[in-house]
Amino acid sequence: MRVAIKFAYDGMCFHGYQRQPDVRTVEGELVRALISLGAMDSTEDSLFRSSSRTDSGVSAIGNVLALNTEFRLDELPRALNSKIRDIWVWGYATVSEDFNPRHAVRRWYRYYFPPRVSPEGLRKASRPFIGQHDFALFAHRDEKSSVRTIDKIEVSENRSFPILDIWGRSFLRGMVRKVAWVMEHVALGQLTLADVEKALRGEGRDFGIAPAEPTVLMDVEYGFDFIVPEREREFSLRLENRIWNAHLSLEILSLILNRSQGQEIRRVE
Repeated sequence: MRVAIKFAYDGMCFHGYQRQPDVRTVEGELVRALISLGAMDSTEDSLFRSSSRTDSGVSAIGNVLALNTEFRLDELPRALNSKIRDIWVWGYATVSEDFNPRHAVRRWYRYYFPPRVSPEGLRKASRPFIGQHDFALFAHRDEKSSVRTIDKIEVSENRSFPILDIWGRSFLRGMVRKVAWVMEHVALGQLTLADVEKALRGEGRDFGIAPAEPTVLMDVEYGFDFIVPEREREFSLRLENRIWNAHLSLEILSLILNRSQGQEIRRVE
């Protein structure tokens, strides 16, 4: 039986996605857990494949892997979640024997900009990227073809960050972060739309790359639905604790910032 598994992870806890010797990676932890559970004997025998090998620091909400296994499918997410930290398995589906998660219908990435960046400036900067282009100057140069199509770009904002959402069937390595870097610098007035259009024609210089940590792989689509099992209490508590710790860290850092700027810290009555 071939199955696809959908999972999330905090990229800041790993040295990237792809397995590497002597460092903790997302793929390495998943492979270790699957073998420990007896869900597979080896990556070769199970035809283990991953959809997107995100860079170090990049997080994911909906990455996908596939493998051949005889493990009871409705129990696999819970079993995996009991074996791994900082990764959360939340969906599964049975798929055809030739299914390869690399061949997605569409991928969705999100990038969080610093508060100083104008959302309207980002919207203006996004326009030249939509459609099919040669993104050779917007990616690491390790691909046979650098032609890609961006289906849609949206810029929104929440209470803290301007947000870039970008959709396409596939992206070159580093492409989303390089596009984000250029959009930010256009919005800040340090690059022009003419600079962007020139680069998309393969002219001009190679641009910088935005930090990895604000990047999130939101979803990978295949034209079928994943089954989302009922959340077990232990899984929910682990996420709740992570959120509480994040809020606590933010509160403490805010106190340090206020004090360093000479502000008085008021007592809570």
